[in-house]
Amino acid sequence: MIRSLCPHFSRVIPRIVVADESNFQSGCWYQSVRWRKRRTDPIAKSKIGRVRISSPIDPAEYKFGLAKWDEYRIILDSIRQHCVDELTTKSKETAAGVSLIEQQKKDDEEWQALLAWNDQENAQTRLIREARLKEEAKQAEEKKLQILMEKERQEAEWLQELTEIVRKEKEASKSYITSENLDEAIEAAMANEKDYSFGIDKDGNVTSLPENSAWTELKRRLESTTDETDLEKQEGTV
Repeated sequence: MIRSLCPHFSRVIPRIVVADESNFQSGCWYQSVRWRKRRTDPIAKSKIGRVRISSPIDPAEYKFGLAKWDEYRIILDSIRQHCVDELTTKSKETAAGVSLIEQQKKDDEEWQALLAWNDQENAQTRLIREARLKEEAKQAEEKKLQILMEKERQEAEWLQELTEIVRKEKEASKSYITSENLDEAIEAAMANEKDYSFGIDKDGNVTSLPENSAWTELKRRLESTTDETDLEKQEGTV
């Protein structure tokens, strides 16, 4: 029995040696041997300078192996997958208690029903999408029309403003001093002298303007302010 177990123990124990029948009664004794060489161990002295010669290969056999290797792997993979499928099928049938063919038929019917339902939903979604796209196109067309109308209105207003500016400039150009009426303008300016002086108080407010003041707008405002002050004094007196 020990002889039969020695090969199995040799995987764990480096070497088991059975000497004679007397050792059967006392058990096995061990002989110390060197373990497998590690990767970090240096090269053996007897192997220094040794160049390994590759084993000879038959060229015809090598070429035939290369040509048939893919076919061999495909055939083996197919056979292995076939066996796995058969085992899986049997295990499923045993666990479910029904035939896999019937189950596959039920699955196909359910799949067809789902496809029909999907087609119906797609049809309804298509109708909704077409209606939405039509409405969006209509709104976009209306928006473009409104933008064009607004642009035309702005252009009309701008043209009207330009026309008004041109009209005012034409009216104002009648009083422009040109080379033709330069002498008349000089004589009129000398005949109607204008005074640009005005009086102010400590606060910087304009208090008085001469009669021939050139600041017509300032004179008008000063007169209106004076009139309002007098009116307030009269109301306070009453």
